[in-house]
Amino acid sequence: MNKKLIPLRQKIEQRIQNLQQILTILRQKESHNTQLRNTDFYVAKKCFLPKREFWCSDFKADCSEKEIARAYSEFYQEVGAGLMTNKMLSGFLTALPQAHANQYADFGFRIIKEKSYDDEVKIPIITQNDG
Repeated sequence: MNKKLIPLRQKIEQRIQNLQQILTILRQKESHNTQLRNTDFYVAKKCFLPKREFWCSDFKADCSEKEIARAYSEFYQEVGAGLMTNKMLSGFLTALPQAHANQYADFGFRIIKEKSYDDEVKIPIITQNDG
């Protein structure tokens, strides 16, 4: 019986650890929650963004929903599941022009997540230059 309980206990401890990470992030968001007031939302402003580095997945193309879900899961297992909920930028990178949005479902993509620590992770990195 103990042999069966040990893996179950480890799984529960891992889930608790993941939930504690999420709770920490939620508490940070609550403490930094700011409301915009007297803001003119439709004014174009010139801004210069800092250089950013992103981890990126391998290029995927012609994927079913199941394959996309698997690629997403594998990517976050490599960078660390706790990073799914942090405040760093994330999304998908594709070269599809907006004019051809109807082809989006069949076009290739990469999953990206802004790099948040310098530990050596064996995942490709792409850079968004400043400007």
